[in-house]
Parts: sequence; structure tokens; C-alpha cells
Amino acid sequence: MVEQTLAGKVALVSGAAWGIANECFAIEADLQTVQGPQKLIDDTVTRLKGRKIDILINNAGIAIMKPMAEATLDQWDKQVNLNCRGMFLLTQAVLPHLSKKNCRIINASSAGARLGTRGSTIYNGSKAMVEGFTRCWAVEFGRDYDCTVNAYCPGPTKTHGFQHAGDKFLASLQPILEATPKAGRMADPSEIANAVGLLCEEKAGWITGSGQTSRPTAVDAYRLKDMARDVVEILDHEQVEQAFAVGHDWGSHVLGRLAVYFPKRLVKLAFITVGYIPPGNPVDIDLANERSKKVLGYPVFGYQVFLTRYNGVEAIFNQHKESVLSLIYAQETALWKDHMGPVGALQDWVNADKRATWGEYLTEKDHRIRKEMTADELGGLPTLAWYKAHAWNLNHEVEKDIAENAKYLRHPTLYLASAKDYLAVPRLQIPQMESWVPSLEVQEIDSGHWVFLHRPAVVNEALKAFFSK
Repeated sequence: MVEQTLAGKVALVSGAAWGIANECFAIEADLQTVQGPQKLIDDTVTRLKGRKIDILINNAGIAIMKPMAEATLDQWDKQVNLNCRGMFLLTQAVLPHLSKKNCRIINASSAGARLGTRGSTIYNGSKAMVEGFTRCWAVEFGRDYDCTVNAYCPGPTKTHGFQHAGDKFLASLQPILEATPKAGRMADPSEIANAVGLLCEEKAGWITGSGQTSRPTAVDAYRLKDMARDVVEILDHEQVEQAFAVGHDWGSHVLGRLAVYFPKRLVKLAFITVGYIPPGNPVDIDLANERSKKVLGYPVFGYQVFLTRYNGVEAIFNQHKESVLSLIYAQETALWKDHMGPVGALQDWVNADKRATWGEYLTEKDHRIRKEMTADELGGLPTLAWYKAHAWNLNHEVEKDIAENAKYLRHPTLYLASAKDYLAVPRLQIPQMESWVPSLEVQEIDSGHWVFLHRPAVVNEALKAFFSK
């Protein structure tokens, strides 16, 4: 018996009279009209008797294939009004009725949205608009409605429309079918439905169609072992059997898990600034602050207390974005010692909206990229879930049973230490790495935390020399 993983969910599927979707109860509405989408939602809400909608699949569409010279305004209206305006109005109408509990909106696009094919000007153009909708909604609805938005782009599929398109049109599809990588045939509707169903699953909550990294906010999405497994899946997809791997900051932690849990996939390792910390040990920020204060004279993890134990820190950071970023990328790296290391110091800095002088090592391009990446419409500053997963011991939960012998790194390993990083301090990092990495090479660089921005030529030369040995 097939597991009903979506049992209890309410899904609204437009265009479900035939084709890819199957109906449960049917409501009739003409989505080509201005009033049709709202009527569909109103009638659906009435039938649901107070239940909310978890999933919207914008499946309704129409294709009229004509050469550009023969295309008519009537054909334009029919395709654009249904494929684009109807989808826009239906999605707008459903928003007040979403459950806001890990919701899904999935739009029917087409391979034609990215292809130039004869006789498809209006249809392909309408589907390109659908992909534009998808990217915008993925950004807009993620936090406001706890909703991912994706599009599926099927090629020729054995739906009612294709089966009744006529022999001449079907013959014109043959070159496309022959170029299909998996098999030279049309897709079966069930094959498309399976892909759409996957996007509806709870476990697909990390997948959203903004066109950029989704930056999930769920803390359990940041388990290091799981992310290492994701990297391996990418290597498999790209048919890369072994890799030379480099990690910086949180990337160093992911690199450590890659090396421990998937050692055969790596040839050599390079840790930059943040060194290797073995898996399997519980995290105690207070204890770590006490120990670092004994060695250095000041604590180094005070900022993590603020990031992981207070509510609403992301909102506070985004209200004081310039203050936060100027400290992170400060020219005077010693500011971290006084304003990030001690408990409460970062909180005081941000609440006072203090500003540091930006690092001269940042180019105009660096500034532009950081401004674009932290734009409000993309969710603002990066999620703090990395720190929460670490401090809340989500990693320890899945790593605690690892054998001590398995924690050692057996690969040739380079550690590029940042001499002026006042938090990832080399005199704390190096002894620990020497304990767990038998084949370790250390090079200290006169730089703060962002050594690859501050001393890119030095970093590149060191990596090149190490990997080419």
C-alpha cells in the first residue's frame, strides 16, 4: 500500500478536470475571466467549512500553436488570460485562506518557457511569465505565509491536450522527444505527478523557487551531517568521484563532517580561519567562554549567547543592518574582541546602532554583492539558524554515537590561520587541530577573519601550492 504522506492536507488543483491532476471534489469556474478565480476560491472555502488550504497547484492552462504571422489577438487573450492572469488572480485570492503551516504553491510552467520553438510565441511567452511569478512569490510568500513556491516544467506529456492535438503537431514533436535524455517518448502524467507530489511533501520545505539559494529558516535544516550529505549528492549529480575541499567559517564545520562521514570523496582538505572541530561533543557556550577567557583574557563566544538565546534577533539585525554589517566587515579587526567576544557586547552595539569603518579590503563589487544578498526583498541578513543548530546541540543529537577513532582526519590537511581574528584565534585553533589531524600543515596569514577578501593572492597561492603537491 502506498504511504499517504499528504493525508489530511487540503490541496486546490486548478484545471483538474483532466490531464495531470485528479479531482477529489469538483468546482467549476472559468479562470479566463476576471471573476472566475475569486469564484473558485469562494466556492472552495464554502465547501471546506472553515478548513484552510495547504497546497495550491496552478495547473490550468491552454496552448494554441500558431506561427507568429498567423497569431491573433483572440489567441493572445485566451492564453495570456488563463496561463498568466488567471494564475495571478487565483493565487492572490487564495492567500487569505492559506493555512500558513508549511504551505505549498506549485505553478505549471513548461519546458517551452526556456526554449525557442516554432509556433509557440504566445504560449512560451506566457510560461516565461509564470516562471517570473514563481521567483517573486517564492521570495514574498516564504516568511509572510510560511509557504514555498515552485514551478514544474514538463516537456510533452500524454495529457488530454497532447493526445488530441492532431497528427501534424505530434509529428513536429518528434525531434524534441528524441532529444529527451531519459527516453525518447512523452512523459506519463503519473511521472509528472510524482515530481509535483515531492514538492508538496513536508521534507521539501527547503526547496523554493526564488532562483537563488532559499536560505531556509528552519533550524533543523542546518544539521552539519545532513549538509555534508547534500554536498555528496551534488558531487554525485556532477559525477565528481573525489574533490579537493576548502572550508571557511561554517563551511569549515561542514568540511569536517564531509571528511569524517564521507572520507573517500575527498583528496585533500583546507580549513581557512576556522579550524577542524570533531563531531560528537556537546556544545556549551558558557563553558567555552570561560575557557577562552582563561587563555586569552577575554571570552570569544559572547555574541553567540545573543544570537541563540534571545527572540527576534533577526528582526533587530535587519532594523540595524548597516550597524551589523559594518562590524562584521570592520577595517579594525580588534573591534570583535570588545564588541563580539564579551556577553552582551554585540547586543549593546546593535541597539545603539553603532557604526564601524568598513574594511578597505572590500571592493565596489564586494559591497554591491553584500547589498544585493541582504536586500529586504530577499529576506535581509542571513539566517541565524547555523548558530542555533550548533548551540542547541542539534548536531550532537545525530553525532553523539561516533567512535573516537572515527573523529581523526586522515587526509593531508592545510590550515590557513588568520593572525588578526580575535574570535577564531590561532592559538586556540591550532592545538586542537594538531590533536585530531596527523597530517597537518599550518600557515598563518596577517589578516582578520575575511582573509580571502583581505589577502586573496596569498590565500590562492597557498591553496595552489598545497593542492598541487
